[in-house]
Amino acid sequence: MSRAQAQALPTATRNSGVDVFFTGGHGDTDYGTTGTAFSVGGDVALFGRPRFGLQTAIEARLIDMPSDYIGTKDFAGGIRVGRPLHFHRITPYADFLIGYGTISFPGLRHPGYTHDNSVTYNFGGGVDVPVFGPFAAKVDYQEESWKLGDASSRLTPSAFTVGVVYTLPLSFHIHR
Repeated sequence: MSRAQAQALPTATRNSGVDVFFTGGHGDTDYGTTGTAFSVGGDVALFGRPRFGLQTAIEARLIDMPSDYIGTKDFAGGIRVGRPLHFHRITPYADFLIGYGTISFPGLRHPGYTHDNSVTYNFGGGVDVPVFGPFAAKVDYQEESWKLGDASSRLTPSAFTVGVVYTLPLSFHIHR
């Protein structure tokens, strides 16, 4: 194929598929305290032909519920599945993540036992709503499952947050 013929082929441009987000809202440590929750993270779209209109992405996030009494911090990663709707281009999604969390007890008086750690299993979902350009609003709910110590010590912290998503302005060309 000559250079002139190659330049005449249609070219598609695809967005980067890389989003970063920050949210804040209400958290429940499931250990008697509620308060502020923050989440920061990102996702990278898995390219390929979507099946049944579903978009899949790899997601990583940090969920922090700080407190002077009992606080949790969880870093998790996994899969996000969304389905863009034609109605105002909103994208509802669900995510399933596995991570590692730390619960701290600064307000409890237990010398020698100030924190504990656990593998976490997280599930959640929400909706992203385009606002303008690369920005979207995010409404998100996450619930975590922690196992501390013996089998009877289970925690299910949760967070309901609202925030912003920014799609990185990268693009690449696909020659057809």
